[in-house]
Amino acid sequence: MVLSKDKTVVLHLHDEDWRQLSWRADEYDEYAFTVNLRDPDFTTHVQRIAVIVVDGIIVALGLGRSRGRSGDLDTQVKFTNVFALEPATLAAVIEKMSLHPDSYIVHFLESGGILPPATGQKFFAALSGLSSGSAKKLERLRALQHQRRGGTTNQARLLAEQRDAVALSLEVAGIDSQRALQGWEVPSDGAPFLSGLKLGGTSEASLIRHDATQFEDWLRVEGQIHDVVEFIDPQDSNRKMTIAYADKEPLERITGTDLVYFRHENPGYVLVQYKRMKRRSGDGGPLEWMYRPDRQLAEEIRRMRQISVNGSGQGVDQWRLSQEPFYLKLCEDDMKRPEGGKLTKGMYFPLGLFEEILESPRILGPKGGKGIGWHNAQRWLSNTSFIELLREGWIGSVGDVTQQVTALVQAALEGDRGVILARDDSRAPNPKRRRFKRM
Repeated sequence: MVLSKDKTVVLHLHDEDWRQLSWRADEYDEYAFTVNLRDPDFTTHVQRIAVIVVDGIIVALGLGRSRGRSGDLDTQVKFTNVFALEPATLAAVIEKMSLHPDSYIVHFLESGGILPPATGQKFFAALSGLSSGSAKKLERLRALQHQRRGGTTNQARLLAEQRDAVALSLEVAGIDSQRALQGWEVPSDGAPFLSGLKLGGTSEASLIRHDATQFEDWLRVEGQIHDVVEFIDPQDSNRKMTIAYADKEPLERITGTDLVYFRHENPGYVLVQYKRMKRRSGDGGPLEWMYRPDRQLAEEIRRMRQISVNGSGQGVDQWRLSQEPFYLKLCEDDMKRPEGGKLTKGMYFPLGLFEEILESPRILGPKGGKGIGWHNAQRWLSNTSFIELLREGWIGSVGDVTQQVTALVQAALEGDRGVILARDDSRAPNPKRRRFKRM
C-alpha cells in the first residue's frame, strides 16, 4: 500500500531566499522556516521528507508539512529539521537515475513537486553516491518522521520525559543543555534517551562506561545500566555532571520517569517524579490539561512518607529552605518540544504542597473526581525557580535522610519506571553577591 507520507517533496528556492531563510534556527540547532507554495498537493497535513534545491544545487533535506491556506492560491508549508548536505547538482542526480529527459519525473525534479515512493527511493539512492553523509541524514529524518507520527505513543512520551530529566540535571549544574544535547539522534526502538547521544560535539560530552561504583553503592541492584554519560562544561571545568539511565526493563514496558539528582559536594538528594496531564473537561466546559490522581500515586506517596524529611544536617552548607527531597512535575501529555531546546513546560510541586492540593476543593469536579492542572493548581515552581533553588543548595535532603533516600532509590530501580540518575560533581566557586549602595 502506498502511503501519502512516503512521498517526497522537492522544493526549489533562489539563493537569495535561501540565505535569508537559513538564518532562522529552530530548537536543537536544526533549521526551520515557512514558505508559501502554489501547489494543491501541499493541502495535506502529512509530514513528508523534503529535498531542498537552491539554483540547481541540492543543499539540504528536511521534513515538510502544510499549515493551511494563506490565500486563494497559496498553501503555507513549514519545513523543520532541515539538515545541510554536502552539495550535489540536481542534474548529476537525474543523470545517475537514468531518467528519460522528457519524463514527468524530470519535470517534477526540475520545477518542484511530489515524487512517488519508488521514485523517491531511486532519487535518494542516486544522491547517496554524490553527497557524502546524505544517507545517514535521511535515516535520521525518517526516524524523526516516525517518532512524530507516533508522538502519542508511550515510548515517544518516555523519550521526551527522559530528555527533560537530563536537561534539568545539566541546567542545575550550570551546563547549557541545548548545546550539550544538540548531537542527540533518535535511538533504536526500545532504547533510552541517553543512547541517542553521539561522541564529541561542542558540548564535549563523551560516552563512557563506568563501573557501578561510580554512583556509590546505590546502583548495585539487578538493574541494567544502559548508558553513562559524563558532561563537562567546555567553558568551566569545575562544572561536571555524570548521568546514567538505569533500569531492568525495555523502554516499552516502562510506565514513567523518575529523576534522581545527587549532589556530591554538600551531599543531598532531590527526586523528581514525572506525571502527565491529559486534556479533559471537568464540567462540560472547555478542555483543560489535567492530571487525575490514582492508586499508583497514593502508593508512591505512602512509600515517600515512610522517610522523615527532618534530617540532622549541621553547618551553613547543610541549611535548607526545605529538606523535602521529593517533588512531582506535571507536564502536558503531548510533551511538545520546549522553546530554545531546553526544558519542557511544566509545574513542580514539593510533595508537601502536592498533598495539600490533593485535599483542596478547587480540584474537585462536578461528580467529585479530582483533577489538577494549570487552571486550579494555584501554586507551583517554574523551571527557572526550581533550577535556581536546586543549584544553590536551598532544597534537598540532608544528613541521615540522605541515607534513607538511598534505599528508596534502590526500590525505584526494581520497579517499572525508567530512572535517570544524575550525579553533580560540580565544584564551582562561591558565587559573588551583588552589593547595593545605600540610597
